[in-house]
Amino acid sequence: MNMEPNLDNVNLMFTATVPQARIFIPKVVDKLNKPDVPVEFADEYVRALLREWSRQVERRLGHGWTETQRIFVDSGLMEALAQIILSPREELKRIKFNALEAIQPLAKIGNLNQRRKLRGRLRKINALNELLLIAHHGEYAVLRAAAVNILRVLCVDLFLGETLSVEQTADLVESLCRFVLEGSDRISEEMLDPAANWQSKIMTGTHILKPQDAAKYAKRYNGMSQENCLFAVHALFCRVPTPSRDFMLQVIQTKPEIVDMLLQCASMRRPGWYPENQVDGIASETLALLFQFPLDTVPGLELPLPEKHKRERAREFRETVEAYKTLITRPQLVDKLIGIWKKVNEETPAVIRGLFSRVRRDWFATVSPGQDALQEACKENGQTRVSMLRLITGISYLDQQDISEATLLSLLPIAHSSSRKALSSGDLQSLSTPDEFLSYLSYIESVQRGPVWAGELNEDTEEPERLPSTATAGPIATIRILTRLQELGTLDTIQSWTEVPQGLPPSISLVELKEMTSQASIEKVLRVAIEQAAFQIEMADTSFMRSTGFRQAWHDYVSVAELTQAMKNFDDKTGGKYSHLLRDLNQHYFTSLSSASKCFLAMKWWESALGFAKAAAAVAGPGAAATDGITSIDLQKNRQVIKEASKKVRG
Repeated sequence: MNMEPNLDNVNLMFTATVPQARIFIPKVVDKLNKPDVPVEFADEYVRALLREWSRQVERRLGHGWTETQRIFVDSGLMEALAQIILSPREELKRIKFNALEAIQPLAKIGNLNQRRKLRGRLRKINALNELLLIAHHGEYAVLRAAAVNILRVLCVDLFLGETLSVEQTADLVESLCRFVLEGSDRISEEMLDPAANWQSKIMTGTHILKPQDAAKYAKRYNGMSQENCLFAVHALFCRVPTPSRDFMLQVIQTKPEIVDMLLQCASMRRPGWYPENQVDGIASETLALLFQFPLDTVPGLELPLPEKHKRERAREFRETVEAYKTLITRPQLVDKLIGIWKKVNEETPAVIRGLFSRVRRDWFATVSPGQDALQEACKENGQTRVSMLRLITGISYLDQQDISEATLLSLLPIAHSSSRKALSSGDLQSLSTPDEFLSYLSYIESVQRGPVWAGELNEDTEEPERLPSTATAGPIATIRILTRLQELGTLDTIQSWTEVPQGLPPSISLVELKEMTSQASIEKVLRVAIEQAAFQIEMADTSFMRSTGFRQAWHDYVSVAELTQAMKNFDDKTGGKYSHLLRDLNQHYFTSLSSASKCFLAMKWWESALGFAKAAAAVAGPGAAATDGITSIDLQKNRQVIKEASKKVRG
């Protein structure tokens, strides 16, 4: 058998026995690594690798490399592909695309250790910087897109964030956001040149388009690259183990302009050429991740833990609030949040459906997005909403000197418009049209996001990003703002105002301000909040009953605890003025804290289990079983959690 690689024995890469492969493959790699590699040879071998390995991804996802693939990596394939990608030779332009794309299936097939090994090989050849150079300055559109795709692979599939410093992370976020914000005009103009038209076949995957048509489709193609950039950014923070609050704070403080860039990405409207685009939603979620309080805490509630653990929790809370101090100082922040909210509200199901109906005719999409895509788009709008509500709620925890009355009043309409009752399953019949149902899906959409690899490989791991639905987040944000206005001495004076104070957006009228802060409106918000607390506890109880339901239920309970804590704080600040509406408050507060502690105990989060169970005991207090609907059985179960968790915390 001829063991010298040539154009007649390409398939030997896949059919050779292992001993033969150990001879043949290093020779292939060595030949690809030569600066003067023949074009035909590089084309045939790289294309064959990409074709064969792409076929394997679906059935071997995360299972680990074949022996042949291991030999390729160990023989220096990454270095050889880099030689082709970075070559100045014009005749290799088409092959460079395949060389970049060939990295992806290798990453997807690899197990976790192999993925980290591949990341190490890529870092040794300075892949990150080289890919960024190609993404921003590459001569051809398809190579820029391929470079962005592999940047996503590096961050999402190869866990690049684990290896980056604060400064490197901030720089990468800035660079990727800059690509997104450059827009699609450049690629569209480039494709008008007939000499660039060869790229349209790569873009569509099927056929070459006329230059005028290619210029239109190129915008759609670029939209996918913009998404890849944001998926990469999100993965830098949505990983396990979750980056510390201090890490997030340092990233924000090192380059605060990335907050502005993410807000700008979040404000991007759904483009006609790629209406399935998720850029705004992913950017919004990334912001929520950056400013997220630790998930196993209730903001504003100090958990009764041993002193050491209490200090750690207090430090994490301070670090998160410190991050919000940076957020609140960003230029036109309030206007940007209002703009994002307005944009999402204007993207009704009917508007999105209209964009979908035209994307094939006007922008040459190969397939028109269907009903599933429409549902996902509406859900994504819901995820954007809850991300914005999370930011607004976080802002409300700033110290008095860091937040103004004008800021609180400007954000109140967003929160207030989200404080409406979530329908139970029996009420769904009142939704008379498909668009009403889609809008409802958006309203009840929550966020539970773990690393992409965990979902692909069905691995049971933490979900670093969790956000309650608008149905819960809206009342939390509203009550928090009302509480801060009460603390400022503003809430009781608004009804006597004769004009809107300075510093508020022109869209807010005096009539609206008075309506939102009237006693009747506040009572309505509190009723909705109490109903939502009961409803979400019921939903969480249903989840908890399933075998591993505690992994789903714990955050629902914590969200109810945050909502009831907000109501309790408001009741205290208003001197019990609304206590007659909050008779069930202590019961819901106790139940949410105690139930969360049971989940944490099952998850072996001993400190959280202890802190939440003790907090529940403090809520119950003496005689609670007789007055607040908390039974002796509830109290006994809670004491048992305290006993078990205390043993584990003491060691």
